[in-house]
Amino acid sequence: MAIVYLNTKQIIMVKITSFCFFLLGLILFSSNVSAQTNRFSVGTHLEWSMEAPSYSKLYSINGKYDLSDRQAVQAQFGLGTYDIIYFGADYLYNVFLFNKKPSVFLAAGLGYEAIRGTKANDIIINAQIGLEYEIHKFSPFVGYKPKYYFEAEGIDPSTIMIGVRYRL
Repeated sequence: MAIVYLNTKQIIMVKITSFCFFLLGLILFSSNVSAQTNRFSVGTHLEWSMEAPSYSKLYSINGKYDLSDRQAVQAQFGLGTYDIIYFGADYLYNVFLFNKKPSVFLAAGLGYEAIRGTKANDIIINAQIGLEYEIHKFSPFVGYKPKYYFEAEGIDPSTIMIGVRYRL
């Protein structure tokens, strides 16, 4: 039997990931469904790079403001593995509303990423495609988010995201 020791950062990330999945599960099993009441929502999400060997994760908080039934803007701030700090803004467009539950969205955004304690930083352009479902005041969402890094002159095509928002 092998014993695995985790450092404090790894324990915190495991707890945050577990909490996010618990919250998402709770929301999905909720049976209350209601219409949109406020245009502003806040939430949390996880971005996970599926590219080996890093499998880096970014834990973010975000705010979303609906401009109309089809258009929205969002801002996010996150901390990730390898001491990464990220903030960015996105424009979202709902392509298929399906009576507002679920909705398929496309998005484009601009972000800034830095590694704490170093001068390494990068500007990022991203695209997104995803699915969002409204359950009462909660909106769980999943999506795919490829990123282009200007400084590194490279594309990271392997990022997926999962999260939940609460409509105020």
